[in-house]
Amino acid sequence: MRLPAAATGALLYGLSLALAKGVSLLLMPWVAAHLPPGEYGRLELVSTTLEFVGLVLSFGLADTLFRFAGVSSGPDEQKRRAALIAGAALLLAAGCATLLQLAAPLIRFVLPIPIGDGVFRLCLLAVAAGGLIELPLAWLRLCDRPRHFLAFMALRATLQLVLVASLVGLFADAEAVLAGSSIAELVLAASLSLLQLRTSGFAFSRESWGWLRAYSLPLLVSGLAAFALGSCDRWFLAGHVAVADIGRYAIAGKLALASALLMQPFGLWWYARRLRVLAEPDGLRRSADSVALGFAVLAGAAATVAIGGPAFIRLALPASYAGAAAFVPWLVLASVMNESASLLNVGVYARKTAWRVAMVNGAGAVAALAAYAVLIPRAGVEGAITATLLAQGVRIVGFLWAGRRDAPVPYRVLSMAAAALGGLSVVLLAQVIEPPLGQAALAVIVPALFVGLALGLGLVRPMLAREVAP
Repeated sequence: MRLPAAATGALLYGLSLALAKGVSLLLMPWVAAHLPPGEYGRLELVSTTLEFVGLVLSFGLADTLFRFAGVSSGPDEQKRRAALIAGAALLLAAGCATLLQLAAPLIRFVLPIPIGDGVFRLCLLAVAAGGLIELPLAWLRLCDRPRHFLAFMALRATLQLVLVASLVGLFADAEAVLAGSSIAELVLAASLSLLQLRTSGFAFSRESWGWLRAYSLPLLVSGLAAFALGSCDRWFLAGHVAVADIGRYAIAGKLALASALLMQPFGLWWYARRLRVLAEPDGLRRSADSVALGFAVLAGAAATVAIGGPAFIRLALPASYAGAAAFVPWLVLASVMNESASLLNVGVYARKTAWRVAMVNGAGAVAALAAYAVLIPRAGVEGAITATLLAQGVRIVGFLWAGRRDAPVPYRVLSMAAAALGGLSVVLLAQVIEPPLGQAALAVIVPALFVGLALGLGLVRPMLAREVAP
């Protein structure tokens, strides 16, 4: 049987996301075997700084392409607009690369840990080229070319695996990981730029800069807020805990994000159509059913990772990383709250502008920064986790309050509570099972348990309903 085109595309995009986000998990045991926690913490602090610089320089190119080329009147106009935005991306990459190379000594000076000049300049070059990756990948999605998208994501994953694994095996330090990842990004940027040149070309006009000014600013604010909630705590921790503790915290955080990865198949199905469903007859009820299903998927994913993550640390990583296991369940909870905010924010995204999204995310970021400043000096890593949970709570409440008028969705609170209690019960049960192998086995069967729960509560109905199909 041939799958429908939409299902095939979703499957290919899902596989692409798994490659993109799963490569760090595949590399984790090898990197941890060669890098002590202190060196891993140094890697995390440099990576956090590069993430911040890349976020500031991203300019929302993909969303600008979707907004202004995706709604154009025909294929010729779409290609013209894509060429203009690609031209802006090329100029931005060249300008940012020049500025970052000039500012490299200053950025290195403010870093809380040392790093070699050559490797750091290579990393900055890769950061500047980020738009030449983001935009062509968005163009492939806009043109509905999931196979090409998958091919380039596979290229990136293969390069990262080979380069990082080889360099870490040779040099066993943080610079090896950074150099391998940067080389892979630069090769991908060059390959995708050639593809963009062949398919749309590059053009230059003031028109594209107007699009960037009009659409990118609120998205940049939201991105900076997400950074404050997701990575900024590393900067606060640097002055109050040992670098080795930051390394263990980073390992736990990467494992906890696997719960969001397991949520991606549902996200690919739902987030692309939720605004359309909301606007259709009986859209509020159908939205509530879909959110309940998503929450059940999220609860199952979270329980799986909260149980399997600590078992993975004890079985696959050196003993020096064992302390990271205690952080995993709490960081999984933070990931659950972040994904829950995404499930519940449809009312804010239903508006014509993105400023209310930026306001809610900004409020969460302010809460996070204030809590980091107060709690981290007193409680270290535990304080960082508590602050993140508080800030995610602010986001959930903010999205519900800000979107209640545009989308008064009657959420299925009892079904969502049942899924949450089911996940919590399984996690508590795992604490009774001492051997890590037993916990790993339990983590494997948890998804089946939650599929049964979702069927029993009737939550799978939205995915099977013909009126919600693409």
